[in-house]
Formats: sequence, structure tokens, C-alpha cells
Amino acid sequence: MYNHEETKQIRLEFWNKFTVISEIRRRKSGKSRHWILHHTNISAMNLKFDINETEKWVSVGFEVKSKNIADQLFYYYKLQSLKPFIEKALGPETLWDDMFGSEKEKLISRVHLKLSGVSIFERENWPEMFDFMYDKMIAIEDVFIEYKDFIEMRTEE
Repeated sequence: MYNHEETKQIRLEFWNKFTVISEIRRRKSGKSRHWILHHTNISAMNLKFDINETEKWVSVGFEVKSKNIADQLFYYYKLQSLKPFIEKALGPETLWDDMFGSEKEKLISRVHLKLSGVSIFERENWPEMFDFMYDKMIAIEDVFIEYKDFIEMRTEE
């Protein structure tokens, strides 16, 4: 088992290496160096990488959270209305959680993909994790960019 400082160093090394690898791959593909992540301009929606060290999985996806549950559900249902397009881009293994308890026990809505059986503490898993995280987040960004106007659009009542 690792102590707190060793765990911190492994996490830092993992994310630094992923950042370098993804910047190189993004540059080669003609994309911006940086991920969209929380720069969606939709306050309730982020694109997110998530690693669960205890359960040994990594996920990428849309995360929708708001203090106003109506806003949260509005954006989740917008994503759900795009389900055929999202699943075409991400695959049928896409997970749909309308209310998910996060680590901080705040209910969030998620549309995400998960790679199980991998650990940040097992460096031999890193290439598989990096490929999964990169490839799936590119697909998520592409869907988000293509349908952003629709996702943001609210009808007047």
C-alpha cells in the first residue's frame, strides 16, 4: 500500500503524462491543445474524466449538476434526446445515470463510458487508460460541439 505522499506523486505523474500524451495527439490531429472539460459555457454541464482507485475503473463523459434540480434534469434530458447520436459516437455501452451519488454524496446526472479493471497504481494499465480516456473524450467533445446549440436551447414558455 502507498502512503499519502506516494499516492499523491503517482496521481501527479499519471495526470502529467496523460496531459503530455493528449497534447501531442491533439496537435497531430489538428485539435486545440486543451480539453473542453468545464469550459462548456453551460454552467450545469462539464465534460469529465473520473478515476475510481478503490473500484479500479476510469470513466469519461458528460456530467450534469446544478443546485437547481430542474436545470440539472433539463440538460440530462437534452442529452437523452440525443441518445442515438451519442451512442453512435460512443457505442452502445454508454451508461445513462439520471441521478447518481457522487463521492461527495451530491446527486449528479451522467452520461459516460467506463473502463473497468484498471488502476492508476498499476503503471502497466496506463497505456490502456490513456488510449481509452483520449479516444472517448475526443468522441464526447465532437458530439458536444456538434449539438451544443441544441443542448443550450430553451424553448419559451
